[in-house]
Amino acid sequence: MNQLKIEWSPADYTATWLANPANPDGETVDVHPGAPRSCLASLRYPAPSCGAWSIHCRACRRMVVVTATGHADDPRSVRIGCQGGAR
Repeated sequence: MNQLKIEWSPADYTATWLANPANPDGETVDVHPGAPRSCLASLRYPAPSCGAWSIHCRACRRMVVVTATGHADDPRSVRIGCQGGAR
C-alpha cells in the first residue's frame, strides 16, 4: 500500500513571473536532506496551475507542503525524511 497521500490545492491567481532557467526540467525538492530513511513523492508535472501540493506520510505522520506555479521549474517530486514512525 502506498503510504503517501498527495493532494493538490489550486490558488486563486496566475503566475506573472517567468520560470527559473536553472531548472528547465523541474526539480526534486529534498525537504530533509541527509535523512537516513525517506520516501519519494512523484508529483504531476508541470502542476495544473499556481497552488500547493500537500504530501502526508501515513506511516510516520509527517506532512509537508510545496508550492508550484504551472511552469517548467515546478517540482517533479519531493523527498521526505522519515521521522521514525512504523514503516
